Amino acid sequence: MVESKGENGEGSGMKKQTLQSAAFVLLTISAAVLISPAGARAAQAESAAANKAELLAQFAEYYVPTEVSIASAMENYDRQFMRLNNADANSRILEQKYPGVTANAMQAGRKATEKGLRQSLPAVHKKLSEYMDAHFSANEVAAINVYYGSDSFKAMQNQTVANLNTDGLTDEMLKRAREGDGTLSLDGQQIIAATGEAAMRSMTKEQMSNATKFITSPTGRKFLLNGEGLVAALTTSMSAIMNDLAAVSQTAAMASVQEYITSSNNGTAKRKTEQ
Repeated sequence: MVESKGENGEGSGMKKQTLQSAAFVLLTISAAVLISPAGARAAQAESAAANKAELLAQFAEYYVPTEVSIASAMENYDRQFMRLNNADANSRILEQKYPGVTANAMQAGRKATEKGLRQSLPAVHKKLSEYMDAHFSANEVAAINVYYGSDSFKAMQNQTVANLNTDGLTDEMLKRAREGDGTLSLDGQQIIAATGEAAMRSMTKEQMSNATKFITSPTGRKFLLNGEGLVAALTTSMSAIMNDLAAVSQTAAMASVQEYITSSNNGTAKRKTEQ
């Protein structure tokens, strides 16, 4: 991992929250989509002759919606960056000495993370499509898409994300990395439990009724029974991407810190010379 420091090693205290908030981005997306089925009416696929590849691509986009996922992830990037920054004494001291350095670093890391995430999501979609292709027919995927594509489900999904204990999930992920070999990894079971709890706090009576209709249908029941495999496909692909994104974000943020400190010190020296 490339580490960039300012003068006398300044800026190293900010490295931790840069890494951690970047890692949190993909965890947020994973948590957002692993919600107990709700919000869709039980329905039969209307077009048995529909192209399966198109249906699979549609499912992957429903399951991990690109624009919604990126927006939610970046909002949480900002939250985790500042939460971790405020808890780090070295970073607070650096901000006092160089006002504005924190916001500058966060913006640089954010920009790099968003770019990398946008480039990486197609690979996640591909893994999801491959899993669904191996376990579901075209008709079954079409029926599942009716569920995931409903306005009711999308509303419930947004409500669940808002009620999710993101700080707790982040802290658990970092604990695993700290006690293990340092690799950032997602725990599908923890995400399922947290999102399930958030979903139960979020669902309206209508959404709960729609959930029951879906999960008691043959396709809905099969989908639930394959849930762990789908979660594994998602978390495995995202864990690999997450570690790459953390490195990219850290490099961008620390380069920004170095540039900011150098520019600030040069400005101070120039003012002293002019005096």
